[in-house]
Amino acid sequence: MGHRVYHQKNGGLMLKLIKTRMTIFSTLVVFILFITFGAFLYFGLDRLLHEQFDRQLYLLADAIEDSYGTDQGYFTFLEAGTNNYEQARNNWVRIVDPSGGIYFQSDRYRDDPVAFPLEAARAHVGRKPKYFYRNFQIDREKDYRSIILAVIRDPEAGALYWVEVGEPLKHINNSLAFFRKLLLASLPLVLITVAAASFYVVNRLIRPVSLMANRAERISFENLNQRLPVINYKDEVGRLAITFNNLLQRLEASFRQQRQLLSNISHELKTPLTVLRTHWEPELSNGNLPQELREKLAGDVEELARLSKMVDDLSLLSRSLEDLSNLERQETDLTQLLSQLIGDLRVIAELKQQEIIWQPPPTIRVGGDPRYLKRLFMNLIDNAIKYTPEGGRIAVTCAEAAGRVLVTVVDNGIGIPAKDLPRLFERFYRAENSHQTGKGSGLGLPIAKWIAEAHLGRLQLESAPGLGCTVTVELPAW
Repeated sequence: MGHRVYHQKNGGLMLKLIKTRMTIFSTLVVFILFITFGAFLYFGLDRLLHEQFDRQLYLLADAIEDSYGTDQGYFTFLEAGTNNYEQARNNWVRIVDPSGGIYFQSDRYRDDPVAFPLEAARAHVGRKPKYFYRNFQIDREKDYRSIILAVIRDPEAGALYWVEVGEPLKHINNSLAFFRKLLLASLPLVLITVAAASFYVVNRLIRPVSLMANRAERISFENLNQRLPVINYKDEVGRLAITFNNLLQRLEASFRQQRQLLSNISHELKTPLTVLRTHWEPELSNGNLPQELREKLAGDVEELARLSKMVDDLSLLSRSLEDLSNLERQETDLTQLLSQLIGDLRVIAELKQQEIIWQPPPTIRVGGDPRYLKRLFMNLIDNAIKYTPEGGRIAVTCAEAAGRVLVTVVDNGIGIPAKDLPRLFERFYRAENSHQTGKGSGLGLPIAKWIAEAHLGRLQLESAPGLGCTVTVELPAW
């Protein structure tokens, strides 16, 4: 049961880890997409604003350039009193002649004077397009952008004038700064929303798997009749549940056949063994029987007794594969049960000059089936007697603490090699040094462990070669 609880906790942690990883992954993907898309929008907006800005500069400069008439010798766009003139005055407009002299200059340029790039303007003459843009600063804080357009009527004569129209980039910079702040401010909100939505969606997707895992963790050979829930027959999770249920069905049939086989074997062997013991045991008291034949017959009777016990173990083993609901759980005086059992087993121990140390504690009660509990402790103490040499000692203690009852069986026998410890609870497995005694069937400890776990307890074993063995049974107190 302890392993089952561990696997349930471990399985739950794995599912939580999967949900967390998927949530983090989806949030990270959205974060990358948000940054990428935000950068795309930002630079797209930057380009769009600058294109519109440059277009406005060009339209005004082109209108001024078109208004120049060679016959009149001046720019009609700049005639005083017209709307165009007022527009030019209120913008950054100036007109420069080929020598660099100022033909016209709006008030804005007077307030923030900046040198005209005459050499660059002359170098650009003859190129297409006949205008170019430049960026410049005033007081290292104000960013400006202007267009310089050449007024050319006769290409051979060169430029008559240069029209420069400029505007501060303040509005563009403010718009871009606002957009950056908007992106940064919305990023946490977007990530939180995506994380919550991802967790919800992932939880919905993982929920069928979680239900299947929880149900699967509760299924063992004791309840193979249970099946996993199938929420959707059409998706992959549903098909997985159906496949697993089919596997459980085959396992259930296999265990049923195994139980039936063990039951049949024990039933078929029990009757002839009983008949043989009934015939041979009375012969041991026959005074006319030769001593040599008597010893041989005694050995045969002992072997029959061992086989009979093995058959009983097989019968109990077949029942251990069934549902645990057939256990008769009731209040049981464990102190009295152990005292009676130890009293019976002392007779066997005394034949090997062994001492069983037992100090009965005050009444300790547990909930369980007395028949199975007696078999549990009989197997453990009987094993201690078998594998403890003549003259050895076996100590049995029983104590209650924190709602749990601990029964310990300690011997100073031959001990168990470390390599055999992990397999001791496998059915029919016998440790290498146990073959020296020629006793045991390899069923005692597996049955004892099954009985302990069937009573919501556990069985632990510690041993080393030459240092004996310590077996501890932990059961819930009544």
